[in-house]
Amino acid sequence: MALFVLDTGILLGVLRGADFAKAAFERHGLNVPDAEFVISVVSQAELRAFPLRNNWGAERIEKLEMLLRKIPAVDINQPRILSSFAEIKVFSEGRHPRLKLPGSACAIGDNDLWIAATTHVLRAHLLTTDKDFDPLAGPFIQRSYYDPKGTYS
Repeated sequence: MALFVLDTGILLGVLRGADFAKAAFERHGLNVPDAEFVISVVSQAELRAFPLRNNWGAERIEKLEMLLRKIPAVDINQPRILSSFAEIKVFSEGRHPRLKLPGSACAIGDNDLWIAATTHVLRAHLLTTDKDFDPLAGPFIQRSYYDPKGTYS
């Protein structure tokens, strides 16, 4: 069974019916019964900010809520995720005692660090529209990047 974590950008693409989101689902077999996907509660919170920030109407908000009801959310308040967050944060600062960051410290927001920690602990594959995860690919996570303009790697 393949387990995938969907980041906030992928979920926005799903809501919008974007080609890059469709490509992510097709490329990774997410429409196949043995594939499972989850989100972090952090993505739930980020997504709920969009209607407030952009004055969404009731129909669009209901579409968002329907999507969030369909996808299991992983709570970050778990000892292994909390520890993973700490380790990944120190790594991103270039101060990890064992793992060396290739280059200088990188600015990764805490929300992305929580999503990465969740992905790491679950040993899942992250589908993302955010290049901020690139320095974590390899030492902590496996990820596939989808450019909202249509390309992926």
